[in-house]
Amino acid sequence: MGIQNGLQQLLMHLQMNESAANYSLSDVVIVSLELAVSRRCRRAIMLDKGYQPVIRELGIASIDTRQIFDQPAECMPASTKRRIKTQQFSTLNASKDFEDCDVTNFGECEFPETLHVLPEELIPIVARAVRIQGDDRVMAETGASTLRQIIVVGHSIAGDLAILKRLGFNMHKEKNIVAILDMYGLSKEILTVASLPAL
Repeated sequence: MGIQNGLQQLLMHLQMNESAANYSLSDVVIVSLELAVSRRCRRAIMLDKGYQPVIRELGIASIDTRQIFDQPAECMPASTKRRIKTQQFSTLNASKDFEDCDVTNFGECEFPETLHVLPEELIPIVARAVRIQGDDRVMAETGASTLRQIIVVGHSIAGDLAILKRLGFNMHKEKNIVAILDMYGLSKEILTVASLPAL
């Protein structure tokens, strides 16, 4: 599959909102979300409109593309070379499973310990992850607080977004979210197209 076909597949799977026309890929924060819930919970949310889902664990990873495009890695201080920031939360118990696993193979991501939180703390945590304050200088000049533009990424993310919406957080109403990317759907489409015989 050529580059143009790959780009078309990517754009087809980005669920863009009205502010998407004004964003630059070199100035966004990409936020990946992963919710851990039971299979029963995923089924119940589709069948019962009154069902309140219970999230067991929440994983968040983010990368600010300014760090990628603004300066090469060799010029960056050692403290900022790990560009991917991760957070892990559990409503069941805290864990230090990753304490001895310093970085991934590509050396840019550090796994934190899993923090124990109350179920009602999860939605504010998600909200903070996608409502990242913009530049202080813009606020100083205009007096208005600005939010960074966000691309949300997930694996079969529609189910996670439905759970968050049921708990009172509608990701589609966040005006600073310029795109939502479902990696499972995207990979399935690309692999399907790639496996088709050439004409």
